[in-house]
Amino acid sequence: MNKTSAHLLVVDDDPVTLNLLKEVLLKEGYEVATALGGEEAITQGMDNFFDIIITDVRMMDKNGMEVLRSFKKLVEKEPWHKNQNRQNLLQQLLLHPKNPNWKSSAVDIKNVDAVAKSIAVVKGKAEKTFVVDDKTKITIGKDTLSFAYLKKDMNVSLEYNKVGDKLIAVAIKVAAPKAPPEEAPKK
Repeated sequence: MNKTSAHLLVVDDDPVTLNLLKEVLLKEGYEVATALGGEEAITQGMDNFFDIIITDVRMMDKNGMEVLRSFKKLVEKEPWHKNQNRQNLLQQLLLHPKNPNWKSSAVDIKNVDAVAKSIAVVKGKAEKTFVVDDKTKITIGKDTLSFAYLKKDMNVSLEYNKVGDKLIAVAIKVAAPKAPPEEAPKK
């Protein structure tokens, strides 16, 4: 996104902070609107499009997360083809299970399918299958690995994108194997 084309909304209930942020962002070339509190921000969101929302978390009328949730609801009401960029941005801003750009904590590989070039992972009772393509970066520490290195029961963290119904693995970080415990010296 070209910063000169980005339309920002800055939300804070402190007018001094609000004006300071506005001045700094204007000098950087952004188009900036301001809202003195959460309610005013939501009202502006009904009539205006914003690429990015910068909000204080603790405010008197509505907190920052309530503001972002309200913007998310506004986006969901519009037809997707009119607001795809806006929806993608808001999903990245909100920590939400439907976020298409997901970063996992540690999960275990349940199955590796070499034919379909996919892996199934499990965490607790949740199971997901990820497509692994030529662009997927597989690493252990600083070393790059091939798909063939992945094995059942390995502990990994994943970053992925959701494309339609498919989950495409962007990065797979393999946890370093734990060293076996050292034997106590015999006396």
